[in-house]
Amino acid sequence: METNTYNNSDMWLINLLKYTPIHIIWGGHEAVVFFFVLSGFVLSLVWYSETIQRVSYVSFIIKRTCRIYIPYLVAILVAFIARELFAKGGISELSGWFNSIWAEPITLKMIFDHLLLLGRLQINALNPPIWSLSEEMKISLIFPLFMFILLRFDWKISLALGFLISCLSFRRGYYIPSGTLNYILMFIVGALLAKYRHKLTNSVRNLSSIQKILLSLIGIICYVYSWWPFFDVKLIHSTIVDEWFIALGVSIFITLSLSLKSVSKFLHLKPIMFLGMISYSVYLYHLVILVSLCYLFYGKIHIYIIFLMTILITLVVASLSYYFIEKPSIRLGKVLTSKVKSPMRTSGKETPLKVK
Repeated sequence: METNTYNNSDMWLINLLKYTPIHIIWGGHEAVVFFFVLSGFVLSLVWYSETIQRVSYVSFIIKRTCRIYIPYLVAILVAFIARELFAKGGISELSGWFNSIWAEPITLKMIFDHLLLLGRLQINALNPPIWSLSEEMKISLIFPLFMFILLRFDWKISLALGFLISCLSFRRGYYIPSGTLNYILMFIVGALLAKYRHKLTNSVRNLSSIQKILLSLIGIICYVYSWWPFFDVKLIHSTIVDEWFIALGVSIFITLSLSLKSVSKFLHLKPIMFLGMISYSVYLYHLVILVSLCYLFYGKIHIYIIFLMTILITLVVASLSYYFIEKPSIRLGKVLTSKVKSPMRTSGKETPLKVK
């Protein structure tokens, strides 16, 4: 399939799904930005809690490493085994993207980079989605530094700092590549949303129904900004500008979800909450399962059946991973930090997150 189909009138249906707000349903990179903003929101809450007198950097890093790294290592081992068992050098009828997965040779450097999770990963060698996990881990290591700043300055200075760091993403480095610098802004945006969540939600609750609808539409338009008309004009669609608008759309969505009782009620439904609990494992395993099933069954059963099998098997595997890998990893982090004393004081006066 063509990558750029904008001027191809024969593909009007694809273009309708691709270059309109409908893109919100299946936007992949937009979901990654959402993930980074939400990470900043959730990670920062402990600093704003009145019940927490001190926050330890050591404890934070230990818990974060146990939470992210142990399930990741298991998933990478599973990906390596799946590659060795099922990879057949590609399937000619499928896309170049699919055939790039598991095509790169296994080398000691590649293994080391995956174990370290901090350098430039050959992501297609094992599990492509982990590039965003690498960014998450890098930023987690320095996140307390930004909280030190956010607790002492207002949102204008904090946001200006985030934009300055984002603009530095035009310069590249090995351990802090351009993407990382831009995604730091997303974490700062999430942390600021958490800091001012009560003011923001009160403001939205005071809006009229029409104003809330308009705000929702603005959120959608910002979220799919990178697919607006003239999306290929670099002046208005550089990567960082696109992601700034996506982050704005995400911020609106998060604020609306905290402000509107109907949205809050939906998010608290047991099936939705369960999907939230296993979402990290879904992220870790979904593509490995899809690629494995394609190698096993493509040409034997319809591709849509493979997609359906991928969803069902991913949910089962993710559930098992959550209960038998993630939860023990979280408990391990708590045990390891139970006696760690903190030198870092918080100064926030915010209360823990509540949705009314």
